[in-house]
Amino acid sequence: MLSNRSFVRGFIAGTILALSILAAAAESPAMTASKTGYAPVNGLNLYYEIYGAGEPLVLLHGGAGAIEIFSSIMPDLSRNHQVIAVDLQAHGRTAPTLLVFGDADAVRPAHAVEFFELLGGGKRDGGWDGSGMSNARLAILSDTTHYTIFSSSAMTTAVVQFLDTEAATTK
Repeated sequence: MLSNRSFVRGFIAGTILALSILAAAAESPAMTASKTGYAPVNGLNLYYEIYGAGEPLVLLHGGAGAIEIFSSIMPDLSRNHQVIAVDLQAHGRTAPTLLVFGDADAVRPAHAVEFFELLGGGKRDGGWDGSGMSNARLAILSDTTHYTIFSSSAMTTAVVQFLDTEAATTK
C-alpha cells in the first residue's frame, strides 16, 4: 500500500520534472513546424511535428517528456535534416539506431549497454575497417541526467555526428 509520505514524495518529484520540462521549453527559441498532424499507428493517433529539410531524423522523447523538450536543440538538428518529432507512445524499428543516455541518469549506464547489446551493438570488435560494427550506436553523455540531456550541446553534437556519419556511409 502506498503511504502518504511516498505519495507526497512522488507528487513532488513529478511536479519538479514537469516544471523543469516547461522551464526548458520556455527558455528555448520558438520554432514553427512546417507540418503537424496525427498519424494512425497500430490503432493510436500519434501527434507529430516536422521541422527543416534533408535526411530524416525521428525524435522520440522518453518518460514524461513531450516534443517541447527538444525545443532548445531543434534549430541545430533541423538545420540540415528533416526532423520528425513524435509525441508519446512512439516506438518503431529504425536502422541505424542511436541510443543516447546521461551518465547520471535514471537509467544506469549498465542498463543502457544492455539495451545497446539487444540491438546488436557491443557484441564484438568492430575491426579496423568497421565491418564488425552493428547498425546501433551508443552515446553516454558525461555530466548529464534525463532532466538536462535535451538541452545539452553534447546531445546535439552526438546526434549530428551520428547523422553525418550515416549519411556519408550510405552515399
